[in-house]
Amino acid sequence: MKIEKTEASAACAHPPAATSFPSTQPRTSTLWKQASRREGLLVSYAVEKLGLKDGQAFLNGSHSFLDGAPLRMALASEEGAAAVRRAIDDVVTGKRSGAI
Repeated sequence: MKIEKTEASAACAHPPAATSFPSTQPRTSTLWKQASRREGLLVSYAVEKLGLKDGQAFLNGSHSFLDGAPLRMALASEEGAAAVRRAIDDVVTGKRSGAI
């Protein structure tokens, strides 16, 4: 006796399990997405305010008034990103030497 697919499904108490193939989508944590977003916004801000070359130099440099590298601060928290934006503004207005 050959059982048709519909008969087998009706006879089964549980629905068939979904196929569990590995996802082709990379799994990214929410925190990493937030950090990446902050980094992208900060890079755009620095380039807008300082220009491409000086913006890159500022973000990749180490600054004592920021306790290190600006990008690391921005990735760590929103507060760190805000501090870096303020430092960029200070460099633009001449309140602080950016050493760029």
